[in-house]
Amino acid sequence: KAHELCGNHQAKLLCLSYDYEGFHIVSDLFYNTILKYTLDVEAVSCDEMYVDLTELVQYFKPLHPLTFVSLLREEIQSNTKCPCSAGVGSSLLLARLATRQAKPNGQYYVEKGYEQEFISKQKILDLPGIGLSLLDKLQQNCSHQTIETCKNVQNLFSLEQLKTILGKKQGQTIYDMSRAIDTRILSKDYLPKSISIDVNYGIRFQTFDELTLFVKQLSMELHKRLKQAKQKGKQLTVKIRVRSANAPIEPEKFMGCGKTDDSSRLINLHSYIDEPTTIELEAIKLLKQFHFIVADLRGIGIGITQLQSTVKNNQGKDVNGTRTLFECNQFRVPKSMVSTENADINQNIDQPSESSVSRKRPIQQEQTIAIARKVLRHDCYTPGQIDPGVMDELPGSIREELEEYFKTRPSISEENAELNRREIAEKSFTQVMDHIDESVLNELPPEMRREIVMAKKLRNIETKYPPIGGKRLVPISNSIAKEKSNAFNLLMNSPQKQPASKKQSNPIKKWRTETILQEERNIPLARNEPKFNRNEKTKQQPSIAGYTALSEVKLMLREWIGSSDEPNQIDFDLFQNYLIELLNFYNAEMVHQLLNYSLLQLNTQTNINWNEKFQNLIDAVQTYFRQMYGGATMDLS
Repeated sequence: KAHELCGNHQAKLLCLSYDYEGFHIVSDLFYNTILKYTLDVEAVSCDEMYVDLTELVQYFKPLHPLTFVSLLREEIQSNTKCPCSAGVGSSLLLARLATRQAKPNGQYYVEKGYEQEFISKQKILDLPGIGLSLLDKLQQNCSHQTIETCKNVQNLFSLEQLKTILGKKQGQTIYDMSRAIDTRILSKDYLPKSISIDVNYGIRFQTFDELTLFVKQLSMELHKRLKQAKQKGKQLTVKIRVRSANAPIEPEKFMGCGKTDDSSRLINLHSYIDEPTTIELEAIKLLKQFHFIVADLRGIGIGITQLQSTVKNNQGKDVNGTRTLFECNQFRVPKSMVSTENADINQNIDQPSESSVSRKRPIQQEQTIAIARKVLRHDCYTPGQIDPGVMDELPGSIREELEEYFKTRPSISEENAELNRREIAEKSFTQVMDHIDESVLNELPPEMRREIVMAKKLRNIETKYPPIGGKRLVPISNSIAKEKSNAFNLLMNSPQKQPASKKQSNPIKKWRTETILQEERNIPLARNEPKFNRNEKTKQQPSIAGYTALSEVKLMLREWIGSSDEPNQIDFDLFQNYLIELLNFYNAEMVHQLLNYSLLQLNTQTNINWNEKFQNLIDAVQTYFRQMYGGATMDLS
């Protein structure tokens, strides 16, 4: 087109190529020259930056700032062979505006005390972030006078008027900048406020499936950018550009977007995410809310805001990144277990002294075990015993009567005393186990977590099927013969096998005993079940859309089933894979609750396809469950 416009006229078309390698070399020289003198800089672009000269001016005092700037410009020009302009002021705003005055190859200094005089002469369009659309809004509300300079804004608009016309935030910004008020400081460490990807060229789709595939590719790219920035986000935004009704189908620019109507939607997520599948699902959900013709789509963008760094602080963890049960802050020994004698020990566990924190010395495993034993093995007197200290404080007549009484009573055997202590320990372990947070449980080493999960399952089983003969079956730990290196072994003693009664049938007892004994002795089970590998890294709690807690997943399921008229097979595949992962994580109870909850929510759906697809999902999960547990099935009501 440019050649055609030139035609046979005297005009000659001159095309300038981009020298990106040259740009890179010059930019490096420019930055390195300034960084030799100070690190107080904020990058703006490859050839522009803010520099804080405060320390340099103080150091070279009484050297005038412009003298130093002049020498710096000469060095930059000598190194890069490019002219350099500089503006100096008491704020970022004044320095930026002073640079405009200094171009193309000069320097300008807004001296202290002359800020108002300088700003009043500046054009509104020269202020950073101000464009024609904002100026038009101001002009529409002041038709009797042309608005051109900051002085006009000062005289014609109050702060409340600007907030009414432009909005609270933008109105405050214009009010401050037109009066040379700028409280910003240098941002030396750049932290992104949002990470996004936008494509506004070559967007031509005929079906929604094509658009869905493209969204999947965008989600993967956005995931890579989040990973590179080590960020996760809690708010997802989707922007689209749709061809305007009066715009031609194909614009003048080949495959360009042309004149469009722009729209955006956002969703606040329940947790921070960076998974591509989650981004894809949420983006497609938002796209369905626009109700546009797919063929008219000319641009699409996906962005993540409300970012949070994924870099974790490993303070308090060992070399492998794991913590023992007693090192976790969420774990607390019940107060009833701690005697007055050991109160100071408990205080040292929960509230480390300032000196110990400053030295950053984690409690060694042996010390932890010793403290735990001392706390748990407190002086508890079985029935028939009395504290000697209390006995000494009693009056003589009462003390003699008690001594005579104990002489006549049969002594309590050591076996019964040991049994009482064991019951106290088991009761204490129950109290501790009920207060363990799930997030803490996931951080434990695999062996310790497996023992605690198994103990919890046994308690649930014994609630439904009472123990035979009043004897309680507890997990047998094979690590007792080895070093006692976890909290479970400190709290529980391995009981002896009890003879089974033939008078009462307990359908779970056989499975329970087989599971505990065979797993602890590393004997392969008869059922087809994934084997536990001690050398394998700790498996993380499965998640879906960034959620792991049962309540969060239920909320997501309710929104998913309630907000979609037509089921998406991709959604079902993701949910099915999540349930399978839960089974592999030995959390069949959560799978059972999620399936029952989903069936309850399906009562609100009138689309028959939902029931068909969900039945297929249930069949697949039941098949996997049967393979794991020797033909057993989950009872879904």
